[in-house]
Amino acid sequence: MQTQQSIITIPLNHLSLSPENARKRRTPEHIAATLESLKAHGQLQNLVVTAGAQPDHYEVSAGGTRWLALQLGVERGEIAPDYPVLCRPIPAEGALEASTAENVIREDMHPADQYKAFRGMVEAGKSTTEIAAHFSVAESVVAARLKLANAAPELFALYEQGNMTLEQLQALALTDDHDAQRRAWFGQKGAKIEHDWQRRPHEIRKRITAKEVGPDSAVAKFVGTAAYEAAGGAVRRDMFSPAVYFADAALLEKLAVTKLEAIAGAERSAGWSWVDVHLELDYSDRSRYGHGPYSSRHESLSPAQAKRRATIEQRLEEIEQALFDDEQDYDTLQAEADRLNAEKDLLLASREVWSSEAKAKTGVLIYLDTHHGLQIDRGRLKPGQKLKAGKVTGGNPSGPKKPTLSHDMLARLEMQRTAAIREHIANSPDAALTLVLQVLVGQLLPGRSCSLLSIDATNQHLTDSHSRFPEVSKAPARTALEKRAAKWLPLIPKKDAELVQWLSKLTVAQRHELLAFLAALAVPVAQIRGRELATRFGVDMARWWEPNADNYVSLVSKALLAEAVTDAAGKAIGEGLLAKKKDAAMSEAAKQLAGTGWLPKPLRGEGYALNSAKAPATASKAKPTSKAPSKAAKSTRKAKPKKTAGTKGTKSTKHTEASRV
Repeated sequence: MQTQQSIITIPLNHLSLSPENARKRRTPEHIAATLESLKAHGQLQNLVVTAGAQPDHYEVSAGGTRWLALQLGVERGEIAPDYPVLCRPIPAEGALEASTAENVIREDMHPADQYKAFRGMVEAGKSTTEIAAHFSVAESVVAARLKLANAAPELFALYEQGNMTLEQLQALALTDDHDAQRRAWFGQKGAKIEHDWQRRPHEIRKRITAKEVGPDSAVAKFVGTAAYEAAGGAVRRDMFSPAVYFADAALLEKLAVTKLEAIAGAERSAGWSWVDVHLELDYSDRSRYGHGPYSSRHESLSPAQAKRRATIEQRLEEIEQALFDDEQDYDTLQAEADRLNAEKDLLLASREVWSSEAKAKTGVLIYLDTHHGLQIDRGRLKPGQKLKAGKVTGGNPSGPKKPTLSHDMLARLEMQRTAAIREHIANSPDAALTLVLQVLVGQLLPGRSCSLLSIDATNQHLTDSHSRFPEVSKAPARTALEKRAAKWLPLIPKKDAELVQWLSKLTVAQRHELLAFLAALAVPVAQIRGRELATRFGVDMARWWEPNADNYVSLVSKALLAEAVTDAAGKAIGEGLLAKKKDAAMSEAAKQLAGTGWLPKPLRGEGYALNSAKAPATASKAKPTSKAPSKAAKSTRKAKPKKTAGTKGTKSTKHTEASRV
């Protein structure tokens, strides 16, 4: 083994690149970065050279990138042509092997070591600008590395040990709060994290931003980050993706309404008899607006508009191709495609021409769609309106605009209904088996489709527990389902090797019960299919939800409270509410609605009816428990199975274990 090294100094203009140098491909960027490092830190590693054909001339066999960087410095006038270079001469016969060894027998620095090194430089007094310059990287790259190095010590240690991926560490870096990072990774009291899927980067981000509006929100896309921040809204930015999270949902909705009303104003000025504006409108509510008999014609686009349309369509084609590339950021590309499609739709709609008669007898429906953004539907009839013999009948096109529930309120109510649906499914084993089979047939056999469940085994119930709406976690239906979890979780083996044997010992009835429980956990929050499932499993939301200060009364406008009280207690009392101050109106509304079984429209189902008199709930509206089945459940219940090895010990189960669901 050779250990003796003779290092000599050779002028740079006496060196040239050897043909025996093994590395043949170098990027200009890497050469420039190497020059910056040499200028900042000096020559830290000698070149390996062999004697050249001319006296006092040497050829560089190993270290060619450093030599090229020094040559670049000479070209820029930053380094003298005779700059002294540290070199180690070797015999010519060993040149190729030495060059290959230097390039092959090497190991890149572990990212964790790089992050800690950058942090150490900052602590030593260097600025991020200096570090970026010395290592030829963007300052944003240094800032991102420092953010990762600032993770909670025990979490960063997991990354160093290989027990956490870089993507997971980046997701945790969404917050600088170490306690929040720990909760996102380990869970918290009553909601421990025990499964790998719960630590996917997407799930970690969802927990950290549970109380914020995400970048996928139709309202957020419509308003835009710039307008929201200009209005004083706070955001959380992800340094490792283009995602932005909005802290103030109320401000976001206010800005969206203002922007929508401006669009509505232009439609009114165009002569339409009415214009209805909604932040969100599901399929059921949209279908109440009929289509008039009129159609529009389209004028040709102007040259500038036609050019823009062509540009949009070309970019959409590029995005469609890029989506097949696994190395591309799918979410970013899809978001861009959504924006471009929305712009294209508006461009075409701007050339739409309607007759004066159509404008006089029909109107415009404006709303935000989750997937397609801003929607402007012209030539619509209001709910209840009909057009006969050229005359509009029914409806009230010129009446005052009815108050509508906010996007947040609709989301709250939908989560409440979903919790109730889950409990009903868990309580109906036979019907749950049919549901699971329906979904599997729809997803696995050609020519069919079904999205009633999230059949990829995502625990939707657990996901909802991190909702930004605190009252949802206390919903009676959630509590009922968690009691079921408290029964099952201590019994199910944690080791995969023991699971099959345990399952095989369960009776058929017990397997059905377990299947129903697991199917219930997979029910996602989805408005359109939510109605379908609620009807199918006989969900009466009056058993599971009653308006109070936490879940409704303090969260909606006085006009909506008056509307609710009018439904439950009569027009006179409802109108009287409008004359009261908000606090007094809230108190009176809570009093008038208590015990009536009143439900907001999104929660109403078949057979919805108010109690005939204000009184404590009847037996059909008794305090909800996990043992109160729907009609559908009653028809499918079986006799309680005898205890076996699979159900032993359920009485000693602690309620807190339900949080593991």
